[in-house]
Amino acid sequence: MAQPSKEELKEAFKKADEAGTGQLNFNQLKSLMLAMASDEQKTEGGIDQIADLIMKMTDINGDKMVDYEELVKFIYDEETDPKEKMREAFRLCDTDRDGFICKKELAEFLKLAGGDKEEETGDESKLKIVVMMALFDQDGDGKLSYQEFCDMME
Repeated sequence: MAQPSKEELKEAFKKADEAGTGQLNFNQLKSLMLAMASDEQKTEGGIDQIADLIMKMTDINGDKMVDYEELVKFIYDEETDPKEKMREAFRLCDTDRDGFICKKELAEFLKLAGGDKEEETGDESKLKIVVMMALFDQDGDGKLSYQEFCDMME
């Protein structure tokens, strides 16, 4: 998806925001993305997954809504604070929003980040998760806290 200008994004956001609330839910975000996608991108699919990722990374308060400013920050990478970038990455991993990253969530994150190579067997991937948990799960509770996640990412 080619990066739209901020003006194009604003217009598309207004159209998708039918109620005029200044926020989009998942379906509205998906509609916005489909409106801005090329025919080739629509044919390839994957809009659902991309919309889901954007929602997870931009939905700071967990209300399953994204506002225009959050979307602009995300699309144009206007957030320069490294701590905020780390919080975004943590939110992306913490899919159940419990404030921790379990082994399953870590495995999904590694797949998404390209760290789970196709050549790796399932056993090799599981071993990698076990090793990462052993190294970074400092309190031994079987999941990574935000601080433990930050330590792992450094």
